[in-house]
Amino acid sequence: MFCSLKFTTLPVPVAIHSQWDAAQTRCKLRMFSNQSDAQTLISQLPPEEAESFSALISALDVSREERGIDEIEGDPALTLTNFLVTYHNSGTPQYPRAPHAPDRAELMGFWEPPRNRKPGSGIVMWNNPVYGYGVYIVHSREQVEKLIHDLVWLEEGQAERLLREIRDWNAVERSVQKHQEIRYSTAELLCKASVVVSMWASRRAMA
Repeated sequence: MFCSLKFTTLPVPVAIHSQWDAAQTRCKLRMFSNQSDAQTLISQLPPEEAESFSALISALDVSREERGIDEIEGDPALTLTNFLVTYHNSGTPQYPRAPHAPDRAELMGFWEPPRNRKPGSGIVMWNNPVYGYGVYIVHSREQVEKLIHDLVWLEEGQAERLLREIRDWNAVERSVQKHQEIRYSTAELLCKASVVVSMWASRRAMA
């Protein structure tokens, strides 16, 4: 199964392609802001997927410096694919998008894998008006604790909140797998998608 989507309302347009199996246990999400980078994927895809994705990439910038592919796999890829589909489908009067133009640094959230699976990776998102949006895929508690230490601008309350959220996270203490950092336009897209997801989750909870 797959989906290809484009997002053109951001300062820098982004196209994404995601593939997952029927059991939703394996997923690969790839994101592009440069047309040349996106072209490299088309030859690797099955015909139907290539046709769907190639129809989108004309919206991408051709003048931007090539940055490569932001590629995520596993549970984080599936979670973020769901975020992006929700964000893509929310730009209608019935499902408006929540604006996000913060004037202060903030921790936007932590998401963990489904609890019925083996220990897995988590997702941390933040925004800083000076440094921009950021997304970290983390594989252990040690990596989250290091991230909190590195984000020196985090308010004390935000750091404590993240530490509380990872307390019951089904994760290993340490991992040889390096954390993954996503920045720039793709990080902005993922963070804004998370705002919409959180907004609709809150509305459903109050219904």
